[in-house]
Amino acid sequence: MQDNAGNAMSADYSFNFFALAGDANHDRHVDLTDFTLLAANFNGQNKTFSQADFNYDGKVDLTDFTILAASFNRSLAAPTTTTAATPSPAGATSSAMVTTSDLFASTRIASDRRIIDELQ
Repeated sequence: MQDNAGNAMSADYSFNFFALAGDANHDRHVDLTDFTLLAANFNGQNKTFSQADFNYDGKVDLTDFTILAASFNRSLAAPTTTTAATPSPAGATSSAMVTTSDLFASTRIASDRRIIDELQ
């Protein structure tokens, strides 16, 4: 397998991620907590997805409320655990347990949109 620049990759990696419109706090449920985040930031400027800017235009407004309302009471199944092979210093491989919630915790991602754009 090669990357976009044609460099050989050391291993094949795959991971699962989720996208749920309106899930501001990334708990896999669109509920009153997400609505509360939207209400607290309503009419605010320079906001992020975690502050209820669901369409990534920098502000929280009626469009974001509409996105939340369309997904209200929806949820996703609990994250699965994936085993990823990681190279060791000696060149051998070992298995590390990685959960999708570890990969996509809101404190570890500065911008949801940036990550999605890089994956495409």
